[in-house]
Amino acid sequence: MNALIRFITGPKTAWVTLLVGLIFAVLSFTVFAAEEVNVSPDTGLPEDSEVILVEQALAEMPGSGGTATVVVLATSSGEFSDEDIVWLQGEFDPMIQMPAGGVNELFTEFSNVEVMGELFVPPATISEDNTTAVLTIPMDEIDDVDEQAERIAEIRALIAEDAPTGINAFVTGPEGFQVDLAGVFAGADFTLLLATVLIVIFLLLVTYRSPILWIVPLLVVGTADLMAGQIGRNVAAFFDITADGSITGILSVLVFGAGTNYALLLIARYKEELLTIEDRHEAMAKAVKGAGPAILASGGTVALALLTLSFAELGWQPGFGTCLREWNCGRHDCGAGCFARGHCGVWSRTLLALCSPVW
Repeated sequence: MNALIRFITGPKTAWVTLLVGLIFAVLSFTVFAAEEVNVSPDTGLPEDSEVILVEQALAEMPGSGGTATVVVLATSSGEFSDEDIVWLQGEFDPMIQMPAGGVNELFTEFSNVEVMGELFVPPATISEDNTTAVLTIPMDEIDDVDEQAERIAEIRALIAEDAPTGINAFVTGPEGFQVDLAGVFAGADFTLLLATVLIVIFLLLVTYRSPILWIVPLLVVGTADLMAGQIGRNVAAFFDITADGSITGILSVLVFGAGTNYALLLIARYKEELLTIEDRHEAMAKAVKGAGPAILASGGTVALALLTLSFAELGWQPGFGTCLREWNCGRHDCGAGCFARGHCGVWSRTLLALCSPVW
């Protein structure tokens, strides 16, 4: 243990530790970069639950491999006029024995149903009070949320451009609802991460009252967060677990919170040692001896606790545990990064004076 500490805090070997960390970071962002998959969270229910069994049974039925978008058309006031009804349903065509020329023909490119060799969307159905119409567009199901959003955006643009004055259009149904739900959380990960970073910066400034000391742990934690995200998705994919946004969204917050905690502990011990020890490498070695066991014990306890989630029945919990185990690795990357880089943040008593409180 002492040899390892001397290696990562030595005058020359500390840079080797830093280089090894950078190599791992580059590899995780390039060669081992995880594939970005933007899918909606599933139900997360156990495989033997009644809901899942019903879904599996329905999936085996004919025509089950698709979804639908529903367009609701309503008058601003009063009932549909004769012109509105013609626009909604078209006129009866004796050649094909059904209405033709209605609004449904705007969306045939999205349909997965063919009639007489051509894509087909059923005509709109008008309510008994002649104020509302419903148009159902059968479509192939896709899992990627971005592709779903693009398709729904096209449908909304088409209906908004073609709808007569006085008719309001609303896009809903299974896919429309799913896209709207995903839109509620659009950008939430970035907003959450930005808020976390700002809070961490504020706490570091308040804690150390230094204009530069907060930069080192923040850079290390940020790098560890990106690495943990890549490693977590790769490990989840290896175990055939989908790491959707509900799992990865919280990963960054946890890495920043716990990683900063480890960094603060190490830097605090390092600053204490610099008050009595002139050599910065010796001071870092003593700081690692003091803070290292606490960091390893804390991280090891969390890792063992997270392992228990791998045996959970709810679908999202094994994935949550898998990704958070990588978060735990990320926390240790933070500690290791500070072991290697800590002497760069507070090199000597001269720089310690610069890092001292300014108010």
